[in-house]
Amino acid sequence: MKRVAILGVTGSIGRQAVDVISRLDGDYSISLISAHSDREGLIEVARRYRVPYVCFSSGNALSAEDLGYPCRVFCGEDALLFAAQEAEYDIFLNSVVGLGALEPTLVAMEKGARIALANKEMLVSAGSLVMSRAKALGAEIIPVDSEHSAIFQCLKGGAPRMWIV
Repeated sequence: MKRVAILGVTGSIGRQAVDVISRLDGDYSISLISAHSDREGLIEVARRYRVPYVCFSSGNALSAEDLGYPCRVFCGEDALLFAAQEAEYDIFLNSVVGLGALEPTLVAMEKGARIALANKEMLVSAGSLVMSRAKALGAEIIPVDSEHSAIFQCLKGGAPRMWIV
């Protein structure tokens, strides 16, 4: 079973990831989730899937008692980094806006996770750092946002061919 970390679980891509995982007949489990401001949405996903690592990165407190089952809860400014270091996962979906998940993504690379990247700002702002670290570690980065994934899939499709009619 593949374990998936979903940073930004209450956003559009995060919600879609949860939906896809729920339809895959137990081949995947959600091992870490995070949200920045949607506390209730985070709690709903955590409870439904009994996620063992839960991260709420805004200043508002959240505890395992709030969730109603035993789990590790991380809160505050450095919560994403600590959660990325502690949790176990095979796939690390970064759908956090901006650079807030740069360090956690680098940690995930060091841990050998496949990086599913829905965050273009990270590559625009820190692309040379991210790509050089990925190359040094042999990390795989898969673009999952629609436009970037389409370009990636086209490039993976092979060399362009000329069709003669």
